[in-house]
Amino acid sequence: MICIPIGRNNCGIYSTITLALVGLLSIPAAATTTQAQQSDDPDSPVRRLIILSNHTGAPINSKVQGLYSQYLLQLEHKNRKSAFRLSMDPDQQKKQTTFSPPGKPVRRAAKSEEPTNTEICEYCELIQQYWMIQILSKKYHIQVVPDDSVIESIHKLGMTRSSAETSEGAKRLCAAAHADAVVGISQPSVTIQEHVTRDVLLRDEIHLAALRDAAGGFLPTPGHKAAASRRTSKSRPKDGFTFTAAAVEQSYRALLRTGYTTDCITLAASCAKSIAATALHTLATGDIAPLMAEGDRIAIAPIPAPATADFLRYKPDGRSVQQGAVNNLPQDVSVYLRLNNLTVLSTGIVEPQTVEKQMKFLKIDVNQLWARAKAPATETLVRLGRQLGVAYVLVASISDVEGASATDGVANAVSTDASAALGRSPTSDWQRKTHAEAVGALLRVSDGAIIWQDRGEATIQSRQIVQEKDRAAEEKALVLQAEKFAIIDLKRHLSDYFTQFQQ
Repeated sequence: MICIPIGRNNCGIYSTITLALVGLLSIPAAATTTQAQQSDDPDSPVRRLIILSNHTGAPINSKVQGLYSQYLLQLEHKNRKSAFRLSMDPDQQKKQTTFSPPGKPVRRAAKSEEPTNTEICEYCELIQQYWMIQILSKKYHIQVVPDDSVIESIHKLGMTRSSAETSEGAKRLCAAAHADAVVGISQPSVTIQEHVTRDVLLRDEIHLAALRDAAGGFLPTPGHKAAASRRTSKSRPKDGFTFTAAAVEQSYRALLRTGYTTDCITLAASCAKSIAATALHTLATGDIAPLMAEGDRIAIAPIPAPATADFLRYKPDGRSVQQGAVNNLPQDVSVYLRLNNLTVLSTGIVEPQTVEKQMKFLKIDVNQLWARAKAPATETLVRLGRQLGVAYVLVASISDVEGASATDGVANAVSTDASAALGRSPTSDWQRKTHAEAVGALLRVSDGAIIWQDRGEATIQSRQIVQEKDRAAEEKALVLQAEKFAIIDLKRHLSDYFTQFQQ
Protein backbone atom coordinates (compact mmCIF):
# COMPACT_ATOMS: atom_id res chain seq x y z
CA MET A 1 0.00 0.00 0.00
CA ILE A 2 1.41 3.33 -1.04
CA CYS A 3 0.46 6.66 0.52
CA ILE A 4 0.89 9.56 -1.88
CA PRO A 5 -0.06 13.07 -0.69
CA ILE A 6 -0.91 15.35 -3.61
CA GLY A 7 0.88 18.70 -3.95
CA ARG A 8 -0.39 21.82 -2.26
CA ASN A 9 -2.83 24.24 -3.82
CA ASN A 10 -2.59 27.21 -1.53
CA CYS A 11 -5.60 29.45 -1.37
CA GLY A 12 -4.78 30.82 2.05
CA ILE A 13 -6.04 34.17 3.17
CA TYR A 14 -3.52 35.91 5.38
CA SER A 15 -4.46 38.70 7.73
CA THR A 16 -2.11 41.67 7.43
CA ILE A 17 -2.00 44.97 9.15
CA THR A 18 -0.57 48.21 7.84
CA LEU A 19 1.20 49.99 10.65
CA ALA A 20 3.32 53.09 10.31
CA LEU A 21 6.37 50.89 10.86
CA VAL A 22 5.82 48.77 7.72
CA GLY A 23 9.16 48.62 5.97
CA LEU A 24 11.09 49.24 9.18
CA LEU A 25 13.22 46.16 8.66
CA SER A 26 12.38 45.18 5.10
CA ILE A 27 15.01 47.41 3.45
CA PRO A 28 18.65 46.44 3.96
CA ALA A 29 20.56 49.17 5.73
CA ALA A 30 24.03 49.27 7.24
CA ALA A 31 26.40 46.40 7.81
CA THR A 32 27.37 45.65 11.39
CA THR A 33 30.47 47.82 11.57
CA THR A 34 31.57 50.37 14.10
CA GLN A 35 30.10 53.19 12.02
CA ALA A 36 26.88 52.95 10.01
CA GLN A 37 27.55 52.59 6.31
CA GLN A 38 25.43 53.92 3.49
CA SER A 39 22.46 51.72 2.63
CA ASP A 40 21.78 50.41 -0.85
CA ASP A 41 18.49 52.30 -0.71
CA PRO A 42 18.89 55.99 0.19
CA ASP A 43 15.28 56.06 1.45
CA SER A 44 15.90 53.31 4.01
CA PRO A 45 14.46 54.63 7.29
CA VAL A 46 16.61 52.54 9.66
CA ARG A 47 20.37 52.10 9.73
CA ARG A 48 20.99 52.03 13.49
CA LEU A 49 18.56 50.71 16.07
CA ILE A 50 18.43 50.80 19.86
CA ILE A 51 17.04 47.90 21.88
CA LEU A 52 15.96 48.80 25.41
CA SER A 53 15.49 45.93 27.84
CA ASN A 54 14.92 45.73 31.59
CA HIS A 55 18.59 44.97 32.21
CA THR A 56 19.78 48.01 30.25
CA GLY A 57 21.88 49.88 32.77
CA ALA A 58 20.92 47.51 35.60
CA PRO A 59 23.07 44.83 37.30
CA ILE A 60 22.48 41.26 36.21
CA ASN A 61 22.02 38.39 38.64
CA SER A 62 25.26 36.39 38.83
CA LYS A 63 23.38 33.11 38.41
CA VAL A 64 21.56 34.44 35.35
CA GLN A 65 24.82 35.75 33.93
CA GLY A 66 26.38 32.32 34.41
CA LEU A 67 23.51 30.60 32.60
CA TYR A 68 23.73 33.11 29.76
CA SER A 69 27.51 32.67 29.45
CA GLN A 70 27.05 28.90 29.33
CA TYR A 71 24.41 29.33 26.62
CA LEU A 72 26.78 31.42 24.48
CA LEU A 73 29.55 28.87 25.02
CA GLN A 74 27.29 26.06 23.83
CA LEU A 75 26.38 28.07 20.74
CA GLU A 76 30.05 28.68 20.02
CA HIS A 77 30.91 24.99 20.22
CA LYS A 78 27.83 24.05 18.21
CA ASN A 79 28.80 26.39 15.40
CA ARG A 80 32.35 25.15 15.20
CA LYS A 81 33.18 22.98 12.22
CA SER A 82 35.45 20.80 14.34
CA ALA A 83 34.00 17.46 15.40
CA PHE A 84 35.57 17.68 18.85
CA ARG A 85 33.04 17.79 21.63
CA LEU A 86 33.24 20.05 24.65
CA SER A 87 35.03 18.09 27.36
CA MET A 88 35.24 18.66 31.07
CA ASP A 89 38.27 19.87 32.94
CA PRO A 90 40.88 17.03 33.06
CA ASP A 91 41.18 17.28 36.85
CA GLN A 92 37.44 16.86 37.25
CA GLN A 93 37.44 13.99 34.75
CA LYS A 94 39.97 12.05 36.83
CA LYS A 95 37.78 12.34 39.92
CA GLN A 96 34.79 10.79 38.14
CA THR A 97 34.23 7.03 38.31
CA THR A 98 32.20 5.12 35.78
CA PHE A 99 31.94 1.87 37.76
CA SER A 100 31.09 0.98 41.34
CA PRO A 101 31.65 -2.56 42.72
CA PRO A 102 28.58 -4.49 43.90
CA GLY A 103 27.54 -3.55 47.39
CA LYS A 104 29.23 -0.16 47.28
CA PRO A 105 26.85 2.82 47.22
CA VAL A 106 26.92 4.79 43.99
CA ARG A 107 28.01 8.37 44.29
CA ARG A 108 25.54 10.69 42.69
CA ALA A 109 26.49 14.06 41.34
CA ALA A 110 25.40 17.01 43.41
CA LYS A 111 22.13 18.36 42.07
CA SER A 112 22.41 21.98 41.04
CA GLU A 113 19.79 24.39 42.28
CA GLU A 114 17.00 24.91 39.80
CA PRO A 115 16.53 28.52 38.64
CA THR A 116 13.42 30.31 39.78
CA ASN A 117 10.79 31.60 37.37
CA THR A 118 12.12 35.15 37.81
CA GLU A 119 15.64 34.01 36.93
CA ILE A 120 14.31 32.13 33.90
CA CYS A 121 12.56 35.30 32.72
CA GLU A 122 15.73 37.39 33.14
CA TYR A 123 17.73 34.72 31.33
CA CYS A 124 15.25 34.61 28.45
CA GLU A 125 15.34 38.38 28.10
CA LEU A 126 19.09 38.21 27.49
CA ILE A 127 18.67 35.44 24.93
CA GLN A 128 15.86 37.27 23.18
CA GLN A 129 17.97 40.41 22.82
CA TYR A 130 20.91 38.32 21.60
CA TRP A 131 18.89 36.72 18.80
CA MET A 132 17.27 40.02 17.83
CA ILE A 133 20.76 41.46 17.34
CA GLN A 134 21.83 38.43 15.31
CA ILE A 135 18.78 38.55 13.02
CA LEU A 136 18.98 42.32 12.56
CA SER A 137 22.64 42.05 11.63
CA LYS A 138 22.56 39.02 9.33
CA LYS A 139 19.14 39.29 7.71
CA TYR A 140 18.39 43.01 7.65
CA HIS A 141 21.94 44.42 7.84
CA ILE A 142 20.90 46.83 10.60
CA GLN A 143 23.39 47.85 13.27
CA VAL A 144 22.23 47.62 16.88
CA VAL A 145 23.75 50.27 19.14
CA PRO A 146 25.79 48.55 21.89
CA ASP A 147 24.37 48.66 25.42
CA ASP A 148 27.36 50.62 26.71
CA SER A 149 26.73 53.42 24.24
CA VAL A 150 23.02 53.40 25.03
CA ILE A 151 23.65 53.60 28.77
CA GLU A 152 26.17 56.42 28.27
CA SER A 153 23.67 58.39 26.17
CA ILE A 154 20.90 57.86 28.73
CA HIS A 155 23.13 59.14 31.54
CA LYS A 156 24.21 62.18 29.54
CA LEU A 157 20.58 63.07 28.88
CA GLY A 158 19.73 62.62 32.55
CA MET A 159 17.05 60.02 31.75
CA THR A 160 16.12 56.61 33.10
CA ARG A 161 15.37 53.46 31.18
CA SER A 162 11.63 54.06 31.55
CA SER A 163 11.77 57.67 30.38
CA ALA A 164 13.95 56.66 27.43
CA GLU A 165 11.14 54.43 26.17
CA THR A 166 8.59 57.25 26.04
CA SER A 167 7.95 58.94 22.70
CA GLU A 168 9.83 62.15 23.52
CA GLY A 169 12.60 60.40 25.44
CA ALA A 170 13.18 57.93 22.60
CA LYS A 171 13.54 60.78 20.09
CA ARG A 172 16.15 62.45 22.29
CA LEU A 173 17.95 59.14 22.74
CA CYS A 174 18.01 58.59 18.96
CA ALA A 175 19.58 62.01 18.48
CA ALA A 176 22.22 61.39 21.16
CA ALA A 177 23.13 57.87 19.96
CA HIS A 178 22.74 58.65 16.22
CA ALA A 179 20.03 56.01 15.89
CA ASP A 180 16.88 55.81 13.79
CA ALA A 181 14.55 53.73 15.99
CA VAL A 182 14.06 52.60 19.57
CA VAL A 183 12.47 49.23 20.36
CA GLY A 184 11.68 48.33 23.95
CA ILE A 185 11.31 44.75 25.14
CA SER A 186 9.84 43.98 28.54
CA GLN A 187 10.83 41.13 30.80
CA PRO A 188 9.06 38.00 29.53
CA SER A 189 6.56 36.06 31.61
CA VAL A 190 6.86 32.29 31.81
CA THR A 191 4.23 29.65 32.49
CA ILE A 192 5.25 26.03 33.10
CA GLN A 193 2.73 23.19 32.90
CA GLU A 194 3.72 19.61 33.72
CA HIS A 195 1.38 16.68 33.17
CA VAL A 196 1.93 14.02 30.53
CA THR A 197 4.21 16.55 28.83
CA ARG A 198 6.19 19.52 30.10
CA ASP A 199 5.00 22.69 28.37
CA VAL A 200 6.75 26.04 28.70
CA LEU A 201 4.94 29.17 27.52
CA LEU A 202 6.92 32.40 27.18
CA ARG A 203 5.24 35.71 26.39
CA ASP A 204 6.76 39.17 25.94
CA GLU A 205 5.56 42.66 25.03
CA ILE A 206 7.36 44.66 22.34
CA HIS A 207 7.05 48.45 22.05
CA LEU A 208 8.24 50.65 19.20
CA ALA A 209 9.04 53.90 21.00
CA ALA A 210 10.45 55.94 18.09
CA LEU A 211 10.89 55.50 14.35
CA ARG A 212 12.55 57.92 11.96
CA ASP A 213 10.87 58.38 8.58
CA ALA A 214 12.58 58.80 5.22
CA ALA A 215 12.45 62.60 5.52
CA GLY A 216 14.41 62.55 8.77
CA GLY A 217 11.50 63.24 11.12
CA PHE A 218 9.84 60.89 13.57
CA LEU A 219 6.51 59.22 13.14
CA PRO A 220 4.01 59.90 15.94
CA THR A 221 3.54 56.96 18.24
CA PRO A 222 0.59 56.47 20.61
CA GLY A 223 0.94 55.97 24.33
CA HIS A 224 2.35 52.69 25.60
CA LYS A 225 -0.68 51.66 27.64
CA ALA A 226 -3.20 52.86 25.10
CA ALA A 227 -1.70 50.75 22.36
CA ALA A 228 -1.17 47.65 24.44
CA SER A 229 -4.79 46.54 24.56
CA ARG A 230 -5.61 47.23 20.93
CA ARG A 231 -5.92 44.59 18.26
CA THR A 232 -4.70 45.11 14.77
CA SER A 233 -6.58 44.00 11.70
CA LYS A 234 -6.74 44.61 8.00
CA SER A 235 -9.58 47.12 8.38
CA ARG A 236 -7.75 49.20 11.00
CA PRO A 237 -4.49 50.18 9.34
CA LYS A 238 -2.93 52.32 12.10
CA ASP A 239 -3.54 50.63 15.38
CA GLY A 240 -0.65 51.13 17.68
CA PHE A 241 2.94 50.08 18.07
CA THR A 242 2.77 47.73 21.04
CA PHE A 243 2.23 44.04 20.45
CA THR A 244 2.76 40.71 22.16
CA ALA A 245 4.91 37.82 21.00
CA ALA A 246 4.64 34.33 22.49
CA ALA A 247 6.11 30.87 22.00
CA VAL A 248 5.55 27.38 23.43
CA GLU A 249 8.00 24.48 23.67
CA GLN A 250 7.17 20.95 24.78
CA SER A 251 9.05 17.90 26.03
CA TYR A 252 7.93 14.38 26.93
CA ARG A 253 8.66 12.16 29.90
CA ALA A 254 12.01 10.42 29.85
CA LEU A 255 12.03 6.67 29.31
CA LEU A 256 14.93 5.45 31.44
CA ARG A 257 15.03 8.15 34.11
CA THR A 258 12.67 10.27 36.13
CA GLY A 259 11.48 13.61 34.88
CA TYR A 260 11.27 14.90 31.32
CA THR A 261 13.59 14.73 28.35
CA THR A 262 14.34 18.47 28.39
CA ASP A 263 14.68 20.83 31.33
CA CYS A 264 12.69 24.05 31.72
CA ILE A 265 15.65 26.36 31.15
CA THR A 266 16.40 24.81 27.74
CA LEU A 267 12.77 24.96 26.65
CA ALA A 268 12.50 28.59 27.77
CA ALA A 269 15.65 29.51 25.84
CA SER A 270 14.18 27.99 22.69
CA CYS A 271 11.00 30.03 23.26
CA ALA A 272 13.05 33.22 23.62
CA LYS A 273 14.70 32.59 20.26
CA SER A 274 11.30 32.09 18.60
CA ILE A 275 9.95 35.28 20.18
CA ALA A 276 12.88 37.27 18.79
CA ALA A 277 12.11 36.07 15.26
CA THR A 278 8.38 36.68 15.69
CA ALA A 279 8.90 40.22 17.02
CA LEU A 280 11.16 41.23 14.13
CA HIS A 281 8.75 39.73 11.61
CA THR A 282 5.98 41.91 13.02
CA LEU A 283 8.19 45.01 12.95
CA ALA A 284 9.16 44.27 9.35
CA THR A 285 5.76 43.40 7.90
CA GLY A 286 3.13 44.63 10.32
CA ASP A 287 1.64 41.12 10.58
CA ILE A 288 0.77 40.12 14.15
CA ALA A 289 0.51 36.38 14.67
CA PRO A 290 -2.68 34.97 16.21
CA LEU A 291 -2.84 33.49 19.70
CA MET A 292 -0.22 35.87 21.07
CA ALA A 293 -2.13 37.94 23.63
CA GLU A 294 -2.53 36.72 27.18
CA GLY A 295 -5.82 34.89 27.63
CA ASP A 296 -6.24 34.02 23.95
CA ARG A 297 -7.94 30.65 23.50
CA ILE A 298 -8.84 28.63 20.43
CA ALA A 299 -11.76 26.27 19.79
CA ILE A 300 -11.48 23.36 17.36
CA ALA A 301 -14.85 22.57 15.81
CA PRO A 302 -15.87 18.99 14.95
CA ILE A 303 -14.74 17.91 11.47
CA PRO A 304 -17.62 16.50 9.43
CA ALA A 305 -17.12 13.93 6.65
CA PRO A 306 -19.42 12.27 4.07
CA ALA A 307 -21.13 9.08 5.13
CA THR A 308 -20.61 7.46 1.71
CA ALA A 309 -18.07 7.52 -1.10
CA ASP A 310 -18.66 6.94 -4.82
CA PHE A 311 -16.37 4.74 -6.89
CA LEU A 312 -15.55 4.91 -10.58
CA ARG A 313 -15.25 1.35 -11.94
CA TYR A 314 -13.00 0.75 -14.93
CA LYS A 315 -13.71 -2.61 -16.60
CA PRO A 316 -12.93 -4.20 -19.97
CA ASP A 317 -16.40 -3.37 -21.27
CA GLY A 318 -16.24 0.29 -20.19
CA ARG A 319 -16.54 2.39 -17.08
CA SER A 320 -19.38 3.15 -14.71
CA VAL A 321 -20.03 5.10 -11.53
CA GLN A 322 -21.13 3.19 -8.47
CA GLN A 323 -22.76 5.66 -6.13
CA GLY A 324 -22.44 4.89 -2.43
CA ALA A 325 -19.97 2.11 -3.13
CA VAL A 326 -18.50 2.61 0.33
CA ASN A 327 -20.97 3.42 3.09
CA ASN A 328 -21.18 3.61 6.86
CA LEU A 329 -18.19 5.93 6.97
CA PRO A 330 -17.61 7.92 10.21
CA GLN A 331 -19.16 11.37 9.86
CA ASP A 332 -16.79 12.93 12.41
CA VAL A 333 -13.04 12.68 11.77
CA SER A 334 -11.86 15.12 14.46
CA VAL A 335 -9.66 12.37 15.87
CA TYR A 336 -7.22 12.88 12.96
CA LEU A 337 -6.48 16.51 13.90
CA ARG A 338 -3.98 16.96 16.72
CA LEU A 339 -2.39 20.41 16.90
CA ASN A 340 0.91 20.72 18.75
CA ASN A 341 2.40 23.95 17.40
CA LEU A 342 0.01 26.53 18.84
CA THR A 343 1.25 29.31 21.10
CA VAL A 344 -1.14 28.29 23.87
CA LEU A 345 -1.05 25.60 26.51
CA SER A 346 -3.46 22.67 26.49
CA THR A 347 -5.76 24.62 28.81
CA GLY A 348 -6.15 27.23 26.07
CA ILE A 349 -7.49 24.72 23.53
CA VAL A 350 -11.20 23.87 23.53
CA GLU A 351 -11.42 20.34 22.14
CA PRO A 352 -14.06 19.25 19.56
CA GLN A 353 -16.01 17.27 22.17
CA THR A 354 -16.60 20.40 24.25
CA VAL A 355 -17.43 22.44 21.15
CA GLU A 356 -19.95 19.82 20.05
CA LYS A 357 -21.75 20.02 23.41
CA GLN A 358 -21.98 23.79 23.09
CA MET A 359 -23.28 23.41 19.52
CA LYS A 360 -26.07 21.17 20.76
CA PHE A 361 -26.99 23.77 23.39
CA LEU A 362 -27.12 26.49 20.70
CA LYS A 363 -28.92 24.11 18.30
CA ILE A 364 -26.18 24.42 15.68
CA ASP A 365 -25.69 21.50 13.33
CA VAL A 366 -22.13 20.73 12.28
CA ASN A 367 -23.04 21.31 8.62
CA GLN A 368 -24.20 24.83 9.52
CA LEU A 369 -20.58 25.78 10.18
CA TRP A 370 -20.15 25.96 6.40
CA ALA A 371 -22.26 28.38 4.36
CA ARG A 372 -21.51 26.45 1.19
CA ALA A 373 -18.84 24.08 -0.02
CA LYS A 374 -15.40 25.29 1.11
CA ALA A 375 -16.77 28.56 2.59
CA PRO A 376 -17.12 28.85 6.39
CA ALA A 377 -20.26 30.42 7.87
CA THR A 378 -18.68 33.38 9.65
CA GLU A 379 -21.78 34.56 11.53
CA THR A 380 -22.43 31.12 12.99
CA LEU A 381 -18.77 30.68 13.94
CA VAL A 382 -18.62 34.10 15.62
CA ARG A 383 -21.73 33.25 17.62
CA LEU A 384 -20.23 29.92 18.65
CA GLY A 385 -16.86 31.46 19.50
CA ARG A 386 -18.37 34.14 21.71
CA GLN A 387 -20.44 31.56 23.54
CA LEU A 388 -17.27 29.53 24.18
CA GLY A 389 -15.30 32.61 25.22
CA VAL A 390 -12.46 32.02 22.74
CA ALA A 391 -10.50 34.39 20.52
CA TYR A 392 -10.25 32.05 17.50
CA VAL A 393 -12.21 29.17 16.01
CA LEU A 394 -10.60 26.55 13.79
CA VAL A 395 -13.05 24.84 11.47
CA ALA A 396 -12.34 22.02 9.01
CA SER A 397 -14.29 19.59 6.86
CA ILE A 398 -13.82 16.71 4.45
CA SER A 399 -15.24 18.40 1.36
CA ASP A 400 -14.80 15.54 -1.09
CA VAL A 401 -13.96 11.84 -1.06
CA GLU A 402 -14.07 9.40 -3.95
CA GLY A 403 -12.45 6.27 -5.27
CA ALA A 404 -11.65 4.36 -8.44
CA SER A 405 -10.85 0.77 -9.32
CA ALA A 406 -9.48 -0.71 -12.51
CA THR A 407 -8.46 -4.00 -14.07
CA ASP A 408 -5.01 -4.99 -15.26
CA GLY A 409 -3.58 -7.63 -17.57
CA VAL A 410 -1.99 -9.34 -14.59
CA ALA A 411 -5.35 -9.68 -12.89
CA ASN A 412 -6.94 -11.15 -16.00
CA ALA A 413 -4.10 -13.64 -16.27
CA VAL A 414 -4.85 -15.11 -12.85
CA SER A 415 -6.73 -18.33 -13.54
CA THR A 416 -9.29 -19.92 -11.29
CA ASP A 417 -6.97 -22.84 -10.53
CA ALA A 418 -4.08 -20.52 -9.66
CA SER A 419 -6.35 -18.48 -7.46
CA ALA A 420 -7.56 -21.54 -5.63
CA ALA A 421 -3.99 -22.70 -5.11
CA LEU A 422 -3.15 -19.30 -3.63
CA GLY A 423 -6.24 -19.30 -1.46
CA ARG A 424 -7.76 -16.37 -3.35
CA SER A 425 -10.78 -15.82 -5.53
CA PRO A 426 -10.22 -13.92 -8.80
CA THR A 427 -11.33 -10.30 -8.81
CA SER A 428 -11.20 -7.81 -11.66
CA ASP A 429 -10.95 -4.69 -9.46
CA TRP A 430 -7.49 -5.14 -8.06
CA GLN A 431 -6.06 -1.64 -8.63
CA ARG A 432 -7.73 0.79 -6.25
CA LYS A 433 -7.21 4.48 -5.62
CA THR A 434 -9.00 6.78 -3.20
CA HIS A 435 -8.81 10.56 -3.03
CA ALA A 436 -9.94 12.93 -0.26
CA GLU A 437 -9.90 16.69 0.08
CA ALA A 438 -10.09 18.64 3.35
CA VAL A 439 -10.74 22.36 3.71
CA GLY A 440 -10.02 24.45 6.78
CA ALA A 441 -10.21 28.02 8.03
CA LEU A 442 -9.15 29.99 11.09
CA LEU A 443 -11.60 32.69 12.19
CA ARG A 444 -10.97 35.60 14.53
CA VAL A 445 -14.00 35.98 16.76
CA SER A 446 -13.53 39.69 17.54
CA ASP A 447 -14.36 40.84 14.01
CA GLY A 448 -15.29 37.63 12.15
CA ALA A 449 -12.26 37.84 9.84
CA ILE A 450 -10.96 34.68 8.17
CA ILE A 451 -7.23 35.03 8.76
CA TRP A 452 -6.25 31.68 7.25
CA GLN A 453 -7.91 29.35 4.75
CA ASP A 454 -6.42 26.44 2.87
CA ARG A 455 -7.04 22.89 1.75
CA GLY A 456 -5.29 19.56 2.05
CA GLU A 457 -5.37 16.59 -0.30
CA ALA A 458 -4.31 12.98 -0.19
CA THR A 459 -4.43 10.04 -2.60
CA ILE A 460 -4.04 6.45 -1.43
CA GLN A 461 -3.32 3.70 -3.92
CA SER A 462 -3.36 -0.08 -3.45
CA ARG A 463 -2.43 -2.91 -5.81
CA GLN A 464 -3.17 -5.70 -3.39
CA ILE A 465 -5.34 -8.54 -4.67
CA VAL A 466 -8.04 -9.44 -2.16
CA GLN A 467 -10.93 -11.84 -2.20
CA GLU A 468 -14.23 -10.55 -3.45
CA LYS A 469 -15.82 -10.81 -0.02
CA ASP A 470 -13.05 -8.59 1.42
CA ARG A 471 -13.21 -5.94 -1.28
CA ALA A 472 -15.70 -3.69 0.56
CA ALA A 473 -13.61 -3.68 3.73
CA GLU A 474 -10.46 -2.97 1.71
CA GLU A 475 -12.04 -0.02 -0.09
CA LYS A 476 -13.41 1.40 3.15
CA ALA A 477 -9.97 1.22 4.76
CA LEU A 478 -8.47 3.08 1.78
CA VAL A 479 -11.11 5.80 2.03
CA LEU A 480 -10.43 6.26 5.74
CA GLN A 481 -6.71 6.53 5.10
CA ALA A 482 -7.28 9.14 2.40
CA GLU A 483 -9.38 11.22 4.82
CA LYS A 484 -6.74 10.89 7.53
CA PHE A 485 -3.87 12.01 5.32
CA ALA A 486 -5.95 14.85 3.86
CA ILE A 487 -6.40 16.18 7.41
CA ILE A 488 -2.68 15.73 8.06
CA ASP A 489 -1.89 17.67 4.87
CA LEU A 490 -4.23 20.45 5.99
CA LYS A 491 -2.52 20.49 9.39
CA ARG A 492 0.84 20.89 7.62
CA HIS A 493 -0.43 23.97 5.79
CA LEU A 494 -1.65 25.42 9.08
CA SER A 495 1.79 24.80 10.58
CA ASP A 496 3.35 26.65 7.64
CA TYR A 497 1.01 29.57 8.32
CA PHE A 498 2.18 29.86 11.93
CA THR A 499 5.81 29.31 10.94
CA GLN A 500 5.77 32.27 8.53
CA PHE A 501 5.55 34.65 11.51
CA GLN A 502 9.07 33.59 12.49
CA GLN A 503 10.64 34.12 9.06
